[in-house]
Amino acid sequence: MLTISNNGEQIPLNFDDYYIQEVYGGKDAAGFTLPLDHPGYQYLFEETPLIDTETKQRYLIKAIDEGQTTVNIKAELDLDELSKDMFLNYANGSDTVVNTISKALPDGWTVQDHAYFNQRRTIELEAATPLDVIDACPDTYNVVFRFDNNARVIHIYNPDSDEVSGVFLTDELNLKSVNFKGKSSGFATRLYAKGKDSLTFADINGGKDYVEDFSYSDKVISVYWKDERYTIAENLLADAKKRLKSMAVPQQSYTCGVMDLARARESQEGKNDNIYSFLEFELYQNVVLLDRRRNRRITHTVAGIKRYPKYPEKNEVTLSTVAPSIQNSVKSIQTQMEKPTSTFNQIRQAGLETAGEMITGQLGGNYIVTMNPETQKPNGWAIMDTDNTETAMNVWRATLGGIGHSSNGFNGTPNIAFTMDGKINASMILTGELWANLIKTGKIQSHTGAVYFDLDANNGKGELASSVLKGVDDGVTTTAKIGSGSWAGGEPYQGFRISYPGGNSGLLLITIDGISEDFPLANKDEIVSNGDLIIRSNGISEYSGGASGLYLNGNSSTGEGTVIVKRGTKGKTNKNIFYADPEQLLVQYDGYNNYLRFSNTGCVLYDKNKIQFGTNGYMRASIESNGDAKFGNIYSNGSLVTSDRKKKTGVKKLSGTFLDKVRGSAVYRYRLKQDMIPEKNAKNLKGKSVGTKNESVGLMYDEAPEEIRRETESGDKAIDLYGMVSVLWKAVQELSDKVDSLQQKQEV
Repeated sequence: MLTISNNGEQIPLNFDDYYIQEVYGGKDAAGFTLPLDHPGYQYLFEETPLIDTETKQRYLIKAIDEGQTTVNIKAELDLDELSKDMFLNYANGSDTVVNTISKALPDGWTVQDHAYFNQRRTIELEAATPLDVIDACPDTYNVVFRFDNNARVIHIYNPDSDEVSGVFLTDELNLKSVNFKGKSSGFATRLYAKGKDSLTFADINGGKDYVEDFSYSDKVISVYWKDERYTIAENLLADAKKRLKSMAVPQQSYTCGVMDLARARESQEGKNDNIYSFLEFELYQNVVLLDRRRNRRITHTVAGIKRYPKYPEKNEVTLSTVAPSIQNSVKSIQTQMEKPTSTFNQIRQAGLETAGEMITGQLGGNYIVTMNPETQKPNGWAIMDTDNTETAMNVWRATLGGIGHSSNGFNGTPNIAFTMDGKINASMILTGELWANLIKTGKIQSHTGAVYFDLDANNGKGELASSVLKGVDDGVTTTAKIGSGSWAGGEPYQGFRISYPGGNSGLLLITIDGISEDFPLANKDEIVSNGDLIIRSNGISEYSGGASGLYLNGNSSTGEGTVIVKRGTKGKTNKNIFYADPEQLLVQYDGYNNYLRFSNTGCVLYDKNKIQFGTNGYMRASIESNGDAKFGNIYSNGSLVTSDRKKKTGVKKLSGTFLDKVRGSAVYRYRLKQDMIPEKNAKNLKGKSVGTKNESVGLMYDEAPEEIRRETESGDKAIDLYGMVSVLWKAVQELSDKVDSLQQKQEV
């Protein structure tokens, strides 16, 4: 559980669906998504401390992203205590990694060494906090860390350890899903290395100024590396081998959705009862993945773990040959460039110092003043590799018009020139990075030319040719691909594919099958999702339309699908108008005030007021809110009235005489009025009633016997036909008695 530190008080968040992201390098993170109306949200702000009661680790909220109904919270491990002190002109005196960190730590912090490195390296920083010193160690010593800010301990690990743990992943036990990524860009098997003043390690490496690694391929692919910080050949050789090791195998990574049995059994039955404790995942472990899809048995390093403390079945493990993810690499590059004490800037500074040695004349050179051939007055200068303009080959020349360098003699064409109009002209500019406020060009393309950004194409509107686009936000792995593919049955398609790789993977595919050539309109266009699919208009409820949408959901347990159509209104919650699942099909107008339902138990048509039926522009029948039914003529083979004594109460014999009442009720001819359906009204008949074509015969309510009169709650007046038959029955009985009496008198 997470608790919120608020003015010294620990407030339980009362939300257990959170995760802890164990990050390569040790700076872990935490995250969760809350409903906006969650009572704990009022206490959450940037830099608010959160404590994970499971591990006692403290996190600081760094990002709050509020949406329409939920808010995403991201927090990072609290290491602020390591950034309080500042060391100016820091130097570790060429020490081991354990001593370097131990001497920099504030009181109360300790180091636990699991790497056992005794190599000494030099770290010099213009200004550094203890955390800056720690951050400089991974590149310098090739180590990684785990931080425990509760116990104030820093654990040091060797990321290149060959020790294989007993942990394995297989889909027959603990592997739920796997996503594989592999690439060989930057692949090399031979590395040439140089340090300061062209230092090499040839004298201690059998005369070779390079190292080789053919563990994956026997091809020779050479690269060059230079770092001006190295002044000792042994250190340069050791680090060249480590650098090549990461380049000599393709970059492969597996993101695995796992059933974390070690933690799942522990949380359910207690640690002592857990027979799978040996399968517990830890960062930097070497674990075995049994990939039956590719028929591989692979040993990779655990480069990241996403743990859900309360839901271990959702845990994810990232295995990789190249530890940091691309997102972390991009973020690291930005930090390295912006931070003066970073390794990047140390290397850059060392290179500048070497360039300074070249520029200050330590490579020699011959300086002359050049003359205007017409006036014989000085008009510039030149620096040459010899003292004779006839024999010089490498020449720098400068005049009022600019400065340039030629490798083809004193009067050779410059291969680079800086001219007075502010231009740089060069046969080629080779640079690791190019920073500019504005770059004007026609086309940017890859080495093969297949991928390009043509800014002049389509009448200057541009054209981007690329199969894959990837998101680069921190923690984002969404990929968009434009191209072709095949359905499971082998049929081809072309389309746009958006995917979210990982254990909780997602996929949206927009396709055109491209089969029909003669009739393009016959091509099948589809929007396909490998999960739930939502199509929404005006996704914000405050907008016109109020988030109307189509929701296509699936149940992973039953395999059944659900289809929902919702209609929105500005400023209100959208409501279902169509809902279909395995139990029912429901059509609604105003929630459950008006609906039509089909299910296995029958069909239901419901309205909280009344239900009306109409034909040919007229209302023919209705069912009132009190249950009364109104109809026109009813044609039937018979009519049954409930007459079971068990279903009746207050039963009494009808008293009084009804023969006179029947004789006193006149019978009339008439036509019934009928109301027109409003939308069918003609203009001249709007609001009027029209009589039926057929003439009827019957009684008038006000003249009928009181016992058969009925008035509804809405004021409608009617006669009870069953009551009328019963009254007539009673009158016939009375008449029969009179006939019997007369017969008896006649017989006397």
